[in-house]
Amino acid sequence: MVSKRQRHWSAADRERILAIYSEREGTQAEFCREQGVSVPTLAVWLRNSRGQSPAGSPGLVELRPGPIGCSDVLVELLGGVTVRVPPGTEPHWLAQVIAALRCGA
Repeated sequence: MVSKRQRHWSAADRERILAIYSEREGTQAEFCREQGVSVPTLAVWLRNSRGQSPAGSPGLVELRPGPIGCSDVLVELLGGVTVRVPPGTEPHWLAQVIAALRCGA
């Protein structure tokens, strides 16, 4: 039985590879072979670099104040989905809606 040793990538290596990936042509599998990175590893790096997280996991949330007197809050999700949240919306309900949208994305 042949054992493969797992490689540990530094943050600088990840950033360098992701920068190259953003400019590349060809398939993801070809790129990974050229760089010596597994496809699942690259997928995790890409998801993390885009601020995405698996459904149910906390993710990065950017809050920007709206104009004074604005009653609704607009929540912009990755992928271009916008949710209008009226005042008084229960946070637990909103979290369920966002989780459901992430699962369907």
